[in-house]
Formats: sequence, structure tokens, C-alpha cells
Amino acid sequence: MPIKIQVWSRAGAVLVGGVEMGEARVDRSPEGQLGGALPAFFTPSLDYGTYNFRADLPTDGTWALKFLARIPGEAQPIVGSVTFKVVGRIVTDKPPGRRP
Repeated sequence: MPIKIQVWSRAGAVLVGGVEMGEARVDRSPEGQLGGALPAFFTPSLDYGTYNFRADLPTDGTWALKFLARIPGEAQPIVGSVTFKVVGRIVTDKPPGRRP
């Protein structure tokens, strides 16, 4: 599942480019399920200030994308978290098997 986020400056409505993303993961912590984090992978974007992630999410529900962002001009990295909901995943049925 692709996830897009935008990074805005603290001072105003200006998108920030050149952010280094790291330690990305997704988990079900918004639903009270601690532990069991899954990896999220940074993927390149052609849109300035927009950062893409991809994660393989096995179920519907409320998820959190958590990451570390090194923003140009900031002394310390910032821990980011974005909560999102996954609904209506397409489930493919297995074809019926033959019985002997």
C-alpha cells in the first residue's frame, strides 16, 4: 500500500525538500495493539516536499506510520507519526481444490 506524506515548515505554508527519512515502520498502536511493527520502505517521489512510503499491510484497521526525519536547518531529527485507516482490502478467494 502506498502512503504519501508532505513535510511543511514550522513557520508557514512552505513545503520542505531534502528531508532524509529513516527508521520507517507501521503498526496498529492506534487500536491499542502494541508490538508487531512491520517495515515501511521509502520510495522516491518527483513531487517537491512529498515523501512516499510503501508497506505491506495484512489487514484492515487503523495503522500508524512512524519515521525519523532529518529536516534541513533543524538541529535534531524529528520523530514523525501519521495515523491512517485501511478499509475494503480486496481479498482473493482461493480456487476450490479437488477432493480425492
